[in-house]
Amino acid sequence: MSNVSKYDFTSWLETKNPDEEYKFSDGNGCCLMGQYMTSKGDEWSFPLYANYVNAVLGEQNTSVMSSDPRI
Repeated sequence: MSNVSKYDFTSWLETKNPDEEYKFSDGNGCCLMGQYMTSKGDEWSFPLYANYVNAVLGEQNTSVMSSDPRI
């Protein structure tokens, strides 16, 4: 996990096709954050996903998984 930040994530987003669709609730790394992780050379895993979310969005006090019933 190198050079992961809100700025880097935003820069990466600017390279994406705005018409591309992705599955928000995909728990296998095909969601937007999972695609970002892959672009950084990391394989999706929940602990690493949480680290990415916290690096990009700041520390999260709630679940970061869309499948969590609290969301």
